Amino acid sequence: MDLAAFGGRVVRVGHTAFVAFAPRATLTGEGDSHALIFLKALTCFLRGLIELGRATLPLGNMFLLGDNRRGPGRFNRGVPMTTSALRRILKPSLLAALFVMAVDAPNAASAATATANLTVSATIANTCTITTAALTFGAYDPIVANATSPLNGTGTITTTCTTGASPVITLGQGLHAGTGSTDPVPVRRMLLSGSNYMGYALYQDSGHATVWGNTSGTAPAAVTGTGLAQSTTVYGQVSAGQDLPAGTYNDTVVATVTF
Repeated sequence: MDLAAFGGRVVRVGHTAFVAFAPRATLTGEGDSHALIFLKALTCFLRGLIELGRATLPLGNMFLLGDNRRGPGRFNRGVPMTTSALRRILKPSLLAALFVMAVDAPNAASAATATANLTVSATIANTCTITTAALTFGAYDPIVANATSPLNGTGTITTTCTTGASPVITLGQGLHAGTGSTDPVPVRRMLLSGSNYMGYALYQDSGHATVWGNTSGTAPAAVTGTGLAQSTTVYGQVSAGQDLPAGTYNDTVVATVTF
């Protein structure tokens, strides 16, 4: 039997030999489980008892350690040893076994595992922001420059929408819409005061051919959201020949983005 594999060693006194076990660095190996470590320690202790049992004979409170000159298991004389001395031989291996039992047995019990799936989710809803840059026509000259020629101007609407959104921008009729004005065909006017109105129109194109209304059918085609700011130009025009009092005319149009 390979005693070294279990932490054992042969101790000789003259011609007398006995087996002793003590803690060794090789009691555990790399990768050993807690259960295997415990089993090795217990085996170490039990082997020590077995080997000493084979090599000793009880005599009252004394033990005779056999002379093994004739080989294992054959003895022709003994050397007396007290039970206290025997305890000193067994004590190291017993302590080793008890230590591993105390430390590793609980760990072996707690080494079991269980698993469960953790579901993780997040939701993004389509959203948009909208800002505007004013459309300022500037000076209107009903006598000379704009007597027969309209006055043009541009404004800007900027939208920022989530990727994949399809925003549609509509423009209201304004605060001072004229008689017969509707969302699809708005009659927009700027007011100076009282009944002094200056008529104008808002268009989707630079050629002033398509009026920009307050319905999806009279609004520019939807653009695809990219998560970045996108600018859309509003083309305005004040018709020619409006003979009106001097002053600053104003109107407010609500721009709405639907997505």
